[in-house]
Amino acid sequence: MPVAFTGIGALIARDPELRGGRPIIAGTGICVRTIAIENNRGLSPEEIAAGRPPLSLAQIYAGLGF
Repeated sequence: MPVAFTGIGALIARDPELRGGRPIIAGTGICVRTIAIENNRGLSPEEIAAGRPPLSLAQIYAGLGF
């Protein structure tokens, strides 16, 4: 069965007009930094995704990998 891969570049975006050009989760406006802060506070990727319903687990991992 074929497996689909999505590059991190499709999940993370930067736009000088949004959030001062800080990296965001594409299509959401949620800063990558916000994801990192929540993870540093001890939340697992699954807990972060559950607390931010518009985000998928793939988006959370992309933010953490960025």
